[in-house]
Amino acid sequence: MTLLIQPPDNMLKHNDTQLLSPKELAWRLNRHPNYVYLMKKAGFKMPGYRATVEDSLAWLDANPEWRQTLSN
Repeated sequence: MTLLIQPPDNMLKHNDTQLLSPKELAWRLNRHPNYVYLMKKAGFKMPGYRATVEDSLAWLDANPEWRQTLSN
């Protein structure tokens, strides 16, 4: 007997163009929420305090040295 395992419905709703809060985005990037807040401080745009995984990955690719731009 073969059991078919299907992902829960809420997992099917996730895609790279879904608008996410900083905490949700951090979870999807496998980072701490402070990482997203630092990205925002370094210039990552989050209009309406939301962003997509696709936008964040594109920004990270375009700004590989973004952590050095932060002033203490």
